[in-house]
Amino acid sequence: MALDEEQSSAAHEMRRAIDCLRDCADLADVDPATLEALAAGAVHFSLPAGSLLFDSGSTPDGVYLLASGRLGVKTPGIARLTAEIERSELVGEAGWLLKEQRSAAVFAMRDSELLLLPTPLLDALAARSTHFSLALARLCARRLRFSNQL
Repeated sequence: MALDEEQSSAAHEMRRAIDCLRDCADLADVDPATLEALAAGAVHFSLPAGSLLFDSGSTPDGVYLLASGRLGVKTPGIARLTAEIERSELVGEAGWLLKEQRSAAVFAMRDSELLLLPTPLLDALAARSTHFSLALARLCARRLRFSNQL
């Protein structure tokens, strides 16, 4: 009985992760097999309001997808929030893509649920999926364009 419940719970978490990934506009062109692989390797966790997701200067451990809640982005040397991350948005992609330390701090403005897409998983999928690689590169380009307009 306990094994059935555990398998049912795992299947539910997998479906939930796939739904979150499908809701992400930045991943709209990514094929279903890649989304399933992302969901299978994703780590789901909660982040209470006021908690730090990562700090500027930290080493990237992957990219995060905000399933619910709201995140704030604070760049060193700038007094105000640099950006806000809303449901179904990715964050932390530049650090992963560039293999450089995080350039900003990200914290939970509200209680939030996230998926961590770990670096080894991202590296493997980027190597085999052009659509996935391009999706993250486009996201970085859009955010760079936005930051240049500030």
